[in-house]
Amino acid sequence: MCDRWSDIANTAISESALPRAARTERHPATPPTLLPSPVPRKFEDRVEELRRATETPTDPTSRKHITKALDGKNGYLISLAAKSIQPSDPDLLTKAEAAFRRLLEDATKRDPQCHGKNAIAQRLFDAEIRAHAVFEAGVKHIQPEPVLGGRQDTAGQLRGICIMALVHGQHPRALVEAARLLADPERPARVAAARALVASGAHETAEPLLRLRLEIPEDDPEALSEYMAGLLELNPSENLDVIAAKMDSSDVATAEAAALALGSSRVAGAFEHLSERVADAFSPNRRSTLLLAIAMLRTDTSWQYLIERIMEGPPGEALPALDALATFKEQPGLRDRVEAAVLDNADPDLHARFNRAFKP
Repeated sequence: MCDRWSDIANTAISESALPRAARTERHPATPPTLLPSPVPRKFEDRVEELRRATETPTDPTSRKHITKALDGKNGYLISLAAKSIQPSDPDLLTKAEAAFRRLLEDATKRDPQCHGKNAIAQRLFDAEIRAHAVFEAGVKHIQPEPVLGGRQDTAGQLRGICIMALVHGQHPRALVEAARLLADPERPARVAAARALVASGAHETAEPLLRLRLEIPEDDPEALSEYMAGLLELNPSENLDVIAAKMDSSDVATAEAAALALGSSRVAGAFEHLSERVADAFSPNRRSTLLLAIAMLRTDTSWQYLIERIMEGPPGEALPALDALATFKEQPGLRDRVEAAVLDNADPDLHARFNRAFKP
C-alpha cells in the first residue's frame, strides 16, 4: 500500500501504563514500570484485517469491522467494506448510502480515485436499490485530482455506473442525463451512456442520439465502437450500411471500430460487407482487423472463409486468418478444421504459428 495511504490512515494507540504497585508502610512505593509506547498501527494492517472480515461478512466480528469501515471517512476502506455487503442486508446498504454522502465532502482527500464511491454505487446498483439520491449525485460528480502536468477528473467511472443505475431504475431524467454524458470528457462515462441508452428500451430516443454522436469526432476507439454497436443492436437493418460505410473512412481508428462493431453484432449482411473489403486492404493491420471481425461473426460461412484463406491465401492473409480463428480455438471441432487447412499449406511459418496458437 502506498505511503500516501499510510500517512492518511495510520492511527496511534494511546499509551498505557501498568497499575501502580500497592504501597505499604514498610516498603515505599517504587516508580511504576511503563509499557513501551505501542507502535502506531499501520494502514496495511487495517486493510488486511478488513479483507479477512469481508471473506466472512455474516460473522458478528467481521460485521463489526465492516460497519466500522462504512462509518469512517477513508474511501479505500469503505470500498472494501461496500463490496462485501449482501443485497439482503438493508442496514449495511443504508450505511453505504450515508458513507457515499460523506465521501462527496472533501472528496479528493477522503476518496482519491473514487474507490469508495464507485464501490458503493456499484453495490447499490447490483442490489437493485433505487437509491436515486446517490445516483443523481454520482452522475453529476466531477473530481479533478492532481497528476503530472495538470489535473485529471477521476469520476468518469462513477458517472458511468450511476447513469446505468438511473436508467435501470427508470428515473424520469435518466435519458436526459445519458444524452449529456455522451459529450462527457471521460471515456468511461461516454461508453456507459451509450450502453444505457441501448438498455433503456427507448429506441425512438436512443437511436437518433447515437446517430448524432457518431457524426461528432471521437478520439477513443472503444467509445466509437460502442456507438456503432449500439446502433446495430437498436436497428440493424437501418444502420448496417451506415456502419459499413465507416469502414472506408480515412481515419484508421474509425475504420477499425466499424469493422469490429460489425463483427461483434453478428447481424445478417455483415459478412458480405467485411469480406469484400479484405482484398482491397493494403495495410496488414487493416487486413488483420477485417479477418478478426469475420471470425467474430462465428458462423460456419465466416469460419469456412477464413479456413480457405489459410489453405490458399498468401502469407499476408493466411497468417492473420489463422490468428483470428485462434481467438475461438476452444470451439468444438474448430482446431481440427484449422489443422487440416494448415497441412494443405506448405508455408513453414504457418505451421509454426499454428503450433503456438493452437497449442493444447
